[in-house]
Amino acid sequence: HLSSAELLEASETEAITKYMWHQDVSIRQEAASFVKETYLDSISFRVSGDSEVQAQIRIFLGMVVNSDHQQVPNYAVDALWSQWKQKKKHIFKDWKAMTDLLLFDLDHNRLSTQEQTALCRVLSLSCRKALGESICPKHKGERPSRESAANIKISRDEITAFFSKNLSSLLTKFQHDKEKVEALIEIIFFLDLQQVQNQQDHEQLVEKLAGLYQIHSSNEVLVVASKAFQYLLKREVTNPFVGKTDQIFAKLCDDIVQAISDQSGHVLTVTPTGSSPSPDLSHSIGVETLINRLLQLVKYNHVNVDYYDHVHVLLIDHKSSHNKHITDNTVALCLEVIKFHLNWLHVDLAANLASIVIVEKLRECRDQLLEFIQYYLASGDEHVRQTSFRVGIETLIIFSPHLQGHSSESMRLLAYRCGEELHELFLHHWQDVFDDKSTVEVDKKE
Repeated sequence: HLSSAELLEASETEAITKYMWHQDVSIRQEAASFVKETYLDSISFRVSGDSEVQAQIRIFLGMVVNSDHQQVPNYAVDALWSQWKQKKKHIFKDWKAMTDLLLFDLDHNRLSTQEQTALCRVLSLSCRKALGESICPKHKGERPSRESAANIKISRDEITAFFSKNLSSLLTKFQHDKEKVEALIEIIFFLDLQQVQNQQDHEQLVEKLAGLYQIHSSNEVLVVASKAFQYLLKREVTNPFVGKTDQIFAKLCDDIVQAISDQSGHVLTVTPTGSSPSPDLSHSIGVETLINRLLQLVKYNHVNVDYYDHVHVLLIDHKSSHNKHITDNTVALCLEVIKFHLNWLHVDLAANLASIVIVEKLRECRDQLLEFIQYYLASGDEHVRQTSFRVGIETLIIFSPHLQGHSSESMRLLAYRCGEELHELFLHHWQDVFDDKSTVEVDKKE
């Protein structure tokens, strides 16, 4: 109940501040009330050019970056969120103030790298919180959102109007920083695609997303970017610019597949989907990195480009030892890519059960994949064998003999019974797993 920091020692106020990221929600909010009254409502110094909100954000960031707790921004934003009763004074809803701090940082008032990273996360978390979503780990407690449906609609419209215009600038400035890019891409999920007004701004954002996909190699960025494409390509709602988004996405896939072809030494022509020149991805980027980029795309998106032949040829080369660039890890990634190719063909068939062409493609791809699975279960390194086992089991489930009882003839044609040799390899590998006592629990869970 102390109302002023003057009644406490500096070390005591610092200790209270750290309770903002306590795992108990009640303690977090009590600490947040103290922090707001003591620090944020009585600013004694303001950097030249800063608004009141920006000065408050700087103080907040200074508190956050001094902790090494990974979830600090989540807990701190959640704790302080309810402290502002009026929207006009809510520092976490002032998208422009926070964005300007990131974009227009002069030498005399520049945020530190750690503060910039924290603010990128705060931007994303604030968007999520404004839309009534949870931002704290489920088991750590978070009071239900009190945002009304009307307020959530207003917030989504404001987020869409502001970030559809400004997000590409943020992504451009921090394009080489993995942590910042990962946090900023998440903002795409909060845009209302039906309310995007400016086609040029939207295309610029999608082009920037495609460019980032070609820059980064970390799975964290690739996964969130691939999911962002999945969101931008949604057709379940009115999406005025989905056609252009589809073109940019297809062009990205073309570029990656062509780079795989160039790097692996095969002349496998990819039909271009756009007229603009492609960056040369094949130099200084290994086949493994390129295959992983393709894999993360096909996990979440129906890729139209015919990439399967390129991956198939890589595996044939590896079996015959013709290509020294193909590592064991690349083989594991290739097997995953083919599995997702099968999954998408299966989706196509579900939408058109009468298509004999899709059935034949599925059967051909299945037989080729299981041939590779059989080879690598018998002779691959441990990682490849583990992947082969998992991919093989998932494939056999898709083509279960139970399909023979399906009402559709197309589905009945897909029924498959595992051969004796492959069956023995699966059993042998499973026995090996249980013989290795150190991995039993991990493998059982998987």
